[in-house]
Amino acid sequence: MQYYKTNIKIITLIKVFAFTLLVFASTTTFSQNELIAFIKFKIDGGNFDNSNLTITKDGQKWKTSAGQKSFEYTLEYNHTYIFTFSKKGYVTKKIKVNTTIATESINPEGYDLPFEVNLFTQYEGVNTVVYNQPVGVFKYDKVNDSFDYDTDYTKSIKAQIEKVAEETKKAEQEDLAQKQAEAAQKQAEAQKQAEAQKQAEAAKKATEAEAAKKAMEIAKANELAKKEEAKKIAEEQKQTELAKKQAEAEEIEKRKAQAATEEAAKKQAKLDAIQEEAAKKATEAEAAKKALETTKANELAKKEEAKKIAEEQKQTELAKKQAEAEEIEKRKAQAATEEAAKKQANLAAIQEEATRKKAEKEQLKAAEGAKRLELLAKLESEKAERERLKSQAQAEEQAKKAELQAKIEQEIATKKATTVAEELERKRKNEELVAQKNAELKKIADEKKAQAEAQANENLKRIQQQQEDAARRRMESQSEEELKRKQNIDAIAEELKRRNSDIPDGKNETVETDDYKKTTTITIKIDEVVTTYRKVEWKWGGTYYFKNGKGISQAIYYLDTK
Repeated sequence: MQYYKTNIKIITLIKVFAFTLLVFASTTTFSQNELIAFIKFKIDGGNFDNSNLTITKDGQKWKTSAGQKSFEYTLEYNHTYIFTFSKKGYVTKKIKVNTTIATESINPEGYDLPFEVNLFTQYEGVNTVVYNQPVGVFKYDKVNDSFDYDTDYTKSIKAQIEKVAEETKKAEQEDLAQKQAEAAQKQAEAQKQAEAQKQAEAAKKATEAEAAKKAMEIAKANELAKKEEAKKIAEEQKQTELAKKQAEAEEIEKRKAQAATEEAAKKQAKLDAIQEEAAKKATEAEAAKKALETTKANELAKKEEAKKIAEEQKQTELAKKQAEAEEIEKRKAQAATEEAAKKQANLAAIQEEATRKKAEKEQLKAAEGAKRLELLAKLESEKAERERLKSQAQAEEQAKKAELQAKIEQEIATKKATTVAEELERKRKNEELVAQKNAELKKIADEKKAQAEAQANENLKRIQQQQEDAARRRMESQSEEELKRKQNIDAIAEELKRRNSDIPDGKNETVETDDYKKTTTITIKIDEVVTTYRKVEWKWGGTYYFKNGKGISQAIYYLDTK
């Protein structure tokens, strides 16, 4: 019986192909860009009752599990995990997994990390302090593109573990010897007590044994058939589940692609909406500008028309007033002329009356003498002349007054016309000033509008440029990432090609042995295509088979390499 097993199994699963597992096939799980740990848990000489697995991630508690013999966990990259296996009465063991890896080095098909841990009994007096630290460390191996155990670390604690193993083995042997002695004593007592009964029941037992043997054979046959049927059903379920997972994965990729397409369409629609809104605003601004110009032109035309009508009305009113003034002057002059003619007629009548009176006087005073009559006539004539001159002076005075009045009224009318013209000129200048002010305001508004349009266009161009820059950066980032991945794949392919070129045609076999395992590698090269098979025999008893890094069954291994 093997009492001490430090069991750390590392199986590197690189890429390509998926294989159906046959009888005795080791478990193979398909992953997409993931690191999956497959763990087997063994209790030396015991069961899994009260057994525990505790996992920490970067020093923080991550997951726990109890009472299981196998586990499967998906680990995230660039973290440190500590797996602690424990059970009361047994030595606790730890495994450290460092998942640090460069992003461009991650294999698209992911990695599998299988290992096995076996707990042995804790004996009094055996120093197990070495197990306070991890018994195994796993990390990324860039050369083989896999997560493998750290041989340097294993070598550093190998001596301490071997010492604990020797002490444990010695304690086990002593414990076994004691148990054997106790068992021998109990067996002797039981044998002594059963001897008498044994002889009496020998015949009966022989018959029962024969019946039991037949029943056992039948039961074994039934059990074997059930196991085969269960195995077949499990295989079918596994294939169904695998197909289901693959369909789900394809559906997820399809949805992701659809979501990406929809997101791109939304972004394009948003950009189109922004451009359409900007164009709409520019159109509305242009329409508003034209409407404002039309309104202002109409208002200006109305003002010009009103100004023209007012001017015509003022000119008409001025002409009317001037005509009325001329008519008044004409009437005044005519009245003055009529008055002068009337006075002249009166003067003529007076002269006629004087002549008549003179004749009468000459007739009445014929006797007074010619001198008196002559004097009287002369006096009357002078009086008449004075009256005439007076009337003439008065008529002239009236005519001068009328002429002066007409002149004054003419000056007043002219002055009024001049005042109206000045008022019109002042109004014209005010209107010109208002028009100039409106023109300046319009210019400022146009400039502000032009600045707003320029700013809007600049913002739109900036948004478009930012979107184009973001798209270009995404494309460049994707291109760089894709280039790195391609370079990495090309480097791996080149390395494989270089290695394959050194491999002779046909079948080649090599065997490597270290402190923990024996590895048999068989390469078969046909038409420059190299297929690699490996059989790994661990010293703790496990044997595993691989084809191009993927786990296969023993049957496939021997069938392909025969």
